[in-house]
Amino acid sequence: MSRKAWIWLVVAAVVVGGVAYGVSVLRGGVAPPQFVTATAGPGDVVLTVTGSGSLEAIERSTVMARVGGEVAALPVSEGDGVTVGENLLELGSADLEYQVRGAQMDLESARLSLRDLLDLGPTDPIPSEVSESVHRVVAPDAGRVLRIHPREGDRVSRDAPVVELVYDQVARFEFTLAPDLAEKVTSGDSGEVYLDGFDGLVSARVVDVSPGDSGDQPQAMSRVTLGIANPAGLIEPGTGGYATVFMDGRPLVRPGEVVEAPITRVFPGIPGVVESVAVQEGDSLARGDQLLMIATGSHSLQVRQQLIRIAQVEMTLERYRREIADLVHASPMEGRIVEIFPDIGDRVNVGAPLVEIARMDEFLILIDVDELEVSSIEIGADVAIELDALPGLSATGTILSIAESGSVGDGITTYPVKIRLDAYPGMREGMSADVTIEIERRVGTLSVPAEAVTTSRGISSVRVVTEDSVQSREVEIGLTDGVRTEILGGLDPGDEVVIAAVDRDTMPFMGPGRN
Repeated sequence: MSRKAWIWLVVAAVVVGGVAYGVSVLRGGVAPPQFVTATAGPGDVVLTVTGSGSLEAIERSTVMARVGGEVAALPVSEGDGVTVGENLLELGSADLEYQVRGAQMDLESARLSLRDLLDLGPTDPIPSEVSESVHRVVAPDAGRVLRIHPREGDRVSRDAPVVELVYDQVARFEFTLAPDLAEKVTSGDSGEVYLDGFDGLVSARVVDVSPGDSGDQPQAMSRVTLGIANPAGLIEPGTGGYATVFMDGRPLVRPGEVVEAPITRVFPGIPGVVESVAVQEGDSLARGDQLLMIATGSHSLQVRQQLIRIAQVEMTLERYRREIADLVHASPMEGRIVEIFPDIGDRVNVGAPLVEIARMDEFLILIDVDELEVSSIEIGADVAIELDALPGLSATGTILSIAESGSVGDGITTYPVKIRLDAYPGMREGMSADVTIEIERRVGTLSVPAEAVTTSRGISSVRVVTEDSVQSREVEIGLTDGVRTEILGGLDPGDEVVIAAVDRDTMPFMGPGRN
């Protein structure tokens, strides 16, 4: 029970005590006992579930460094509001500028050498290839070079792989679902993943749904794969955790683990001799980047070498241009800057956090609900919220999600419940919040204070004050909220019931001679 609920119970007891009166039965001159009583009458009985949590931003994003360099410009400050695409931070890289100038000089030198070999004039176009006997093998998709099988001068066949690529910038989290549930999941659906050893939930997206190998089973489990951004390579295969996907607005949580990234094998498509290898193992490539040049006939070796050199330098220059564009880091979302990690002049590496942005127009509260109460609440229900830091403010929120699996602590199983609410003036992340979820309400029903009712072996009773005695009476009870108990039968409005017996000497407020 929350602190505020205890306060209301104490207040209720004081009020009841203030209107109490004494009833006595005189027997042989012995002082009669005193009773604190209350009148059975109409009242409200409200059954609630309560919990406490703290305010969290509805959405959060951390901008990571796509390239290394020194912080050259920082046009924003913590607390600033930003829009999508707004410039947050710009890196400078003297090394990159030097590499670009060097590559431009190499390209011009290679073009001049080719013109000399082909006896071309200053304005004559340079051919892209010497003859049909040169075959260019390119990357069919983005990825990192895992293995290169042939070397320069090696002969390759049509169907032998020459290069193996792996795309590990996106970690693949795999879990299983029953076929009827897997049919409701499609590629592109959004989800969330909690990874062992990592803080918080990370956003994910469904990249594959595959039926399982049935074997002798009539129904095999289907495999669902979620993609998680992994630019720094921190998420390793074998990492366990839990995935959350949403079905009809309800979260579905399943355990799983990160699996190895798929490998793409590149085939030359024609037989020939490897004339040049344009990449090294470990290189990161974009789709269409050149991998190999394969010769399939007789041609001028020197001319072909210069053409290859020009293509390689042009590819290097294009990579440098992409890296220069990546020096400027823009906001991926609309929100407010909550933290800036580096300062002007600081050196940052690839994958380092730069700026953290959060949406503050809505907030989330996460509370734990007991297993005996969680089935009484539902997604979409309104809840009342009070903040210790903003007394007098009564906010209203909505239940956003209810976890499918709970956690055990001190022998009690609880389930995380996520609540969403609009921002109010003065609200800040981290403020503590008390949440009240109304389950059921009886208005103006015949009721008595809860402490007046005694239940034993399924039978409930109260002590009723008559003119000359106190009698026990069996009653039928309905809803109780711990403060008042609904009476369905056995009492009439106006009946006086005993709450407690009190020694005369402990009740000076009653005055001398008062019964």
